[in-house]
Amino acid sequence: MERNGKTLSKSTSGLRMIPTNELSSSPFALEEPAWIPDQQVTLCLGCQKNFDFFNRRHHCRRCGRCYCSNCCSHNLRLDRMYFIDPVKQCYECAVLSKAEEDFYSDGLTVLMNGRQFNIQDRSWDGEIPKPLGMYLCRLSPDHRMITFTPSKPLPRDALPPSLVQVTHVIDVVLKERTKEPLAGLNGLKIYYKDDVNVTVVHCIQLDPADERSQPWVRWAYKALQMTAESKNQEVHQ
Repeated sequence: MERNGKTLSKSTSGLRMIPTNELSSSPFALEEPAWIPDQQVTLCLGCQKNFDFFNRRHHCRRCGRCYCSNCCSHNLRLDRMYFIDPVKQCYECAVLSKAEEDFYSDGLTVLMNGRQFNIQDRSWDGEIPKPLGMYLCRLSPDHRMITFTPSKPLPRDALPPSLVQVTHVIDVVLKERTKEPLAGLNGLKIYYKDDVNVTVVHCIQLDPADERSQPWVRWAYKALQMTAESKNQEVHQ
């Protein structure tokens, strides 16, 4: 069964809706781990109790490691692996998945609604930053782009910031403002590869317009960290 670029897939871990093409995939996705074979594990990795007929092995769906039923008793959503239903996880993985539940339920809405930022082009180290003006920054509905909409009509010769493809981001830094009236508020400094020439690296800085920008900054930082984790997993497979 295929729907919206995804197809239903059943594995030993559970039912998943797997993307059938890159455009329908999430930049935050993680691959389903290979399970550690039962015969390779004699002790629960949590409590260190021996496995036997009564103390059975249970695999965490996020990390693939073996635990007893008590140490693998957390049933949580795992959207990053496209699971349809909550799945069994160990404590360490459950902590991560719980934080990501908040991202999927609240953070994505905040990011797609957007927030106003003063943007500077800082692509040339050592040179004076180039102010680009005030823009509404939003995450696109497919979660693959950060878009910029000017708050007022641009001068004819003005160049707006380019779209940021989240999978092209190579680093993101929180920047705390030190000058009043915005002292203590965080902005973002984003380094990303050019869409055409990937050897070229751009850098833009998003400075908060007011305190209402802080949830957007927090969730954007989380989103870009998750994207980096996803890319690192692809590299090491």
